[in-house]
Amino acid sequence: MQKSILPSSAWLRFFIATVLALGLFFRFANLERKYYWTDETYSSLRNSGYTEEDVVKQAFTGQIISVSLLHKFQNPNPEKGLISNVKILAQKDPHIPPLYFILLRSWTNLFGGSVTSTRSFSAVISLLVFPCIYWLCRELFQSQLVGWMAILLIAVSPFHVLYAQEARMYSLWTVTILLSSAALLRAMRFKTRMDWLTYTITLTLALYSHLFILETAIGHGIYVFVIERFRLTKTLRSYLLASLAGLILFFPWILMILQGDSQINDALDWSHKKLGLLTVAKSWFFNCSRLFFDIGLGGQSSGLTVLTVLLVSLIAVILFILVCYSIYYLCTKTQKSIWLFILIFILLLPLTLLSRDLLKGTDTSIIMRYLIPSCLGIQIAVAYLLSRQITDVSISYRRRKFWQSATTLLLSCGIISCVLISQAVSWWHTGPMNYKYFQVAQTINQSDQPLVISSTSMPTDTRIILSILSLSHLLDSKVKLQLTLYPDVPTIASNLSDVFLYQPPDSLLNSLKQKYEIKPSNSKQVTTNKDKILLWRLSSPKIK
Repeated sequence: MQKSILPSSAWLRFFIATVLALGLFFRFANLERKYYWTDETYSSLRNSGYTEEDVVKQAFTGQIISVSLLHKFQNPNPEKGLISNVKILAQKDPHIPPLYFILLRSWTNLFGGSVTSTRSFSAVISLLVFPCIYWLCRELFQSQLVGWMAILLIAVSPFHVLYAQEARMYSLWTVTILLSSAALLRAMRFKTRMDWLTYTITLTLALYSHLFILETAIGHGIYVFVIERFRLTKTLRSYLLASLAGLILFFPWILMILQGDSQINDALDWSHKKLGLLTVAKSWFFNCSRLFFDIGLGGQSSGLTVLTVLLVSLIAVILFILVCYSIYYLCTKTQKSIWLFILIFILLLPLTLLSRDLLKGTDTSIIMRYLIPSCLGIQIAVAYLLSRQITDVSISYRRRKFWQSATTLLLSCGIISCVLISQAVSWWHTGPMNYKYFQVAQTINQSDQPLVISSTSMPTDTRIILSILSLSHLLDSKVKLQLTLYPDVPTIASNLSDVFLYQPPDSLLNSLKQKYEIKPSNSKQVTTNKDKILLWRLSSPKIK
């Protein structure tokens, strides 16, 4: 019989239990604390059943409204059911499969659409990652120890904790990646109809969770073809039938995707930034370290000392070396059926996205949330290295102690990172702009009777609509808003202590400058990425 995978030492057992408990705690700690940024606001808008046109029609009227009116569009509309939500998603954003929103609507119908409730859905879903990655490691390595080590690494991984607390589909995508991959390996091992049916079901769920699962599905096909040596064996035939069945079940959404082809291109090309290979290499280098250690470089960390930045860079170098050695160790110590699967996991999606980026001038290949399969592959490789080195009796006692200490230190780095994340109001993954929105809200809330004026040039200007909805989660109930649709210019009441302009279009700003003294809201002059001032303050009317 296989020996227990848990160490005999009582304190090590306690350490493992503590790591798992902390991993659970960090996923639910301070869910309401971080800024509810625009992507999450989008999730709530799609979940509510309202559209951008509904927001403009009811809120951008030029009348003074309360913050609570905007919150209406962030909660489920009882007059619109689940089918209506799916239709809106198919019409406006067919590049986003509906599974997450179907499940989220059911969740918020039970627990409400507050920030805490909406984020807690992702946190609950993220708990399924633990049994799924354990199952995948058991199928790959036939080892319980590797599975438990992978669970520990995932439990306190700052990357996975960040997205477990975000009202987006990435926790669900992570689960379906692991679930479909484990189901494939089991089906290839046992070759029963029930196992291939399980793979069909899990693949279908994965396809309905995120569009980039297509690369994972292609990776499954490459793996099966190579393992079967490109011969039409029974396993290959079963795989082809199971995959075809999955695609047929996904076909209704494929039709939506084909009808919205231009919208999909716009969605994937949202960030135009010409990438050099050096930039890509630098981003991938830091992304590797963020799986295990993250103090928020790129977010609120601009005030860090040079010494701290150098120390973090040194840790990143050490972690990158660990990742590279783990992949090397995996490829030299395991059979082809194992290392090939992990290498496809790690390389296929980033190389596919990089090729597209170089052709179209976008930067999706350096956005970490799009590289979840690669992240999982890297963490499984590290889990295999650590689990082997801390238990291998063929190596020296001193070497085993070194790797045990390294494992403890690695998990401790994750715990420290998660502590910092749990106390932050913003982090790097939402971009530096979102912390600036937090500063804007602080400035507005300091006033006694603030009025916030903003405008959009068209009813479908999703950027400004989501930005205002997102800001509303930070504003006090005393704040009033006056939103207009260009070319309307609002009539400003005179009984308010402070009047602010929030991201005004140039046309509105120029119109109001003819009547009022307008200046940046504070000396910091919080700006957008394009150096446009986010918040202006209106003073007394100009004397003619």
